[in-house]
Amino acid sequence: MKNNKLFAALTAVTLVFGAAAFLPANGTLFDTAITASAAVENGFGYYIRKDGTAYITSYQGPADAEVIEIPATLGGKQVTVIGDYVLNGLKNVTEIKLPEGVTTLKIGCFSGCDKLVTVNIPSTVTTIEASVFSYNDSLKKVEIPDSVTEFGDHVFNICFELEEVKLSAGMTEIPPSTFEDCYRLQKVEIPESVVKIDKRAFESCGALKDIYIPADTEIADYAVGFMYIPDKDQHMYYEPIQGVTMHVYKNSPAEEYAKKFGINYIAEKEREIKGDINGDGKVNSADITTAAAFIKGKKKPGDEEKRRADVNGDGRINSADITKIAAHIKGLKKL
Repeated sequence: MKNNKLFAALTAVTLVFGAAAFLPANGTLFDTAITASAAVENGFGYYIRKDGTAYITSYQGPADAEVIEIPATLGGKQVTVIGDYVLNGLKNVTEIKLPEGVTTLKIGCFSGCDKLVTVNIPSTVTTIEASVFSYNDSLKKVEIPDSVTEFGDHVFNICFELEEVKLSAGMTEIPPSTFEDCYRLQKVEIPESVVKIDKRAFESCGALKDIYIPADTEIADYAVGFMYIPDKDQHMYYEPIQGVTMHVYKNSPAEEYAKKFGINYIAEKEREIKGDINGDGKVNSADITTAAAFIKGKKKPGDEEKRRADVNGDGRINSADITKIAAHIKGLKKL
């Protein structure tokens, strides 16, 4: 009975507003609101969301366009979302211009653009979903602004000509298959904020000879330093990439990974552990005692001790830091 009522309600909406009124580009039935504002303007299909911003659902301009400029407003409302696969498969586009105000790039929205070379990502973007740039054969260099905190998998998958990428300092993970089969990738800036490189993230990146891994970054098996290739019987297997060097911190997860898989590495710095004020490799009650001595003025901290003791990052050593260290020791909340 409930299903019949839902079908009847949706049918009524369709008769009044048309199917586009409640079918956004990602194929989900409900985004933020059913709306009668679905329309086409300046070659883009869009609808107005419940929050009063515009969501682009389709591109209806010239299929052979070389430069595509996403409008800042549609229907008098700020464009914030570029929907799923909006520009997918446009074979002649070389440049995509995005306005300030866009916050979200949905699944595959710029994928399969064979000649795409240039795309700017404004500092208002916070979310880049899966496969946004995948199968872009001409893309060579991309900079992800530090505003981006949500990053999907396969974003640069099979970008054969991609050479250089700067990742966002707001990222905490490089998701599965992010750079899979980016054969010419030579340089990636991995921010210190990244704590995980997931499976197949750098698989078959044969030109990436030097990769710098942050101190606390965990690496999934075979995610770095391996090609995935077939043998004579077409069975797939992992083979180490010749000439690759991992630049890691001493006693870090990345150093353990390099040792485990026999990858050449250089341990360049000591790994600094937040809360390990005395530098013995552990966070324990001795560190609380040391922090208390700093606060009471009984002991003056050095620069490294200051960095390790200031666990909340406010630039001071105080009781808030001791509280956080104590919670970590008790297993209540990790630093």
